Amino acid sequence: MSNVRVWIFIHREAIRRFTRALVGVLAVSCALAGALAVVRSRPPKCGGWFRPACQECPGLDAALKARAAGRYDQVAALTKSALDAHPAPTCWREFQAQFDRDLSVKFRLEYLPGRRGAPKPPAPGGHLRLSPDDRYYVIVNASAEAYLYLFQIDGAGNLTAIFPNAETTILKNPVSPGEQRIPGMDQFLSVSSRPGLERLFLIAANWEIPDLQQIAHEAEAAKEGSRKNLAALFRARAANEIQYAPLPGLKYRQWDIESLGTPRSGGAEKE
Repeated sequence: MSNVRVWIFIHREAIRRFTRALVGVLAVSCALAGALAVVRSRPPKCGGWFRPACQECPGLDAALKARAAGRYDQVAALTKSALDAHPAPTCWREFQAQFDRDLSVKFRLEYLPGRRGAPKPPAPGGHLRLSPDDRYYVIVNASAEAYLYLFQIDGAGNLTAIFPNAETTILKNPVSPGEQRIPGMDQFLSVSSRPGLERLFLIAANWEIPDLQQIAHEAEAAKEGSRKNLAALFRARAANEIQYAPLPGLKYRQWDIESLGTPRSGGAEKE
């Protein structure tokens, strides 16, 4: 026994350090266990970064994939079937609420004739005719947090991603409710130097549309030939969203602008 006491006396400082470290490890373990218990007690959020699948909501992964592809009829059928079978899961109800919650989006365009003076709105019901010197911007006002996709196709069929676009605004999807200027302050849009009809397209939804996000990303650095191909991809996908635009959580708007094709007085031309 005396040998044990001698050993403890000799190593008493090491024993103290070990004990303190052990207590610290136990404290951290208890804290992590408590945090994990809280997370597990909350309603499961399916389809997120850390939980791409959701065991508590069978079939939700298929519904998420269908929504990403724009197959909204399939989404509705899967949701109804799941809730009829198991009406309790919170994640299914949260998923359904994105389609049932109405999204209101107000859209207006303002332009500066010849880059001078105060911004002017187009005449009510009038056909907007602009030269490349008539800079403009758009104001979007969403009633709730929303994913916005704003594109422009010029008379030659080239697609320009106006939003999302990291080069023109710091805003990112989803945008907050309320009035948003696109592009950002002190920046403007313009029509092409080529004469012809140009169109602005706005699609807004309570959920992300990955295809449109990808098209916008590719359009930022695309050259003219590629931007024509991207315009075709956008039109194909936009046709799907237009078809389903009566959904409460999905909105579509289009604005026609006639480019007069007047050469700019200075600066680089927009292809």
